[in-house]
Amino acid sequence: MSKRVLHLRGSSAFLGAEHVVLELARQSHRYGFEAVIGIPLESDQPEPELVRFAEQEDIRVQRLPCKGRFDAGLARRLQRCVRQNAIDLIHSHGYKEDFYALLARSGVPLVATNHLWKRSTWALRSYAKIDGYVLRHFDHTVAVSQPIYQEMLAAGIAPEKLSKIPNGIDPNRFEPARGNQTR
Repeated sequence: MSKRVLHLRGSSAFLGAEHVVLELARQSHRYGFEAVIGIPLESDQPEPELVRFAEQEDIRVQRLPCKGRFDAGLARRLQRCVRQNAIDLIHSHGYKEDFYALLARSGVPLVATNHLWKRSTWALRSYAKIDGYVLRHFDHTVAVSQPIYQEMLAAGIAPEKLSKIPNGIDPNRFEPARGNQTR
């Protein structure tokens, strides 16, 4: 029986991190894992594109209702999701997701990928600082570049709990369709 990983990503846009989450979910079975994508979703938020893309590929999606910026109930809903789906590991992919994964204290290992700590506003700088503290309590963290790796070390994340794994790409996404090839 394969291990089940819950990838947490709550974003309305479909950008780089969402591509990574979807690709991890697609490829998980090749390495003995089953992926579930958990999406914290506010009631007034449109359904994220990640949901549509994942469901088109028969990847299980768990919608986790979230009431605003801080919702203590989300931690309980996440705990329930972990139990009901027999999750073996949580892999979070963002500030909010990291925070709630830790708050849920669901008894499964926690892994986070830091795709980028944006610092363009006071709020984002604050989130990055809080996230650095939160990630110190995770079992392992992943930085997708050397600069992010260095930032995470500076934030106090122990080197033995930190890896650098650059994002990969699926080269097939960039191949022209067969009918469009020029001769």
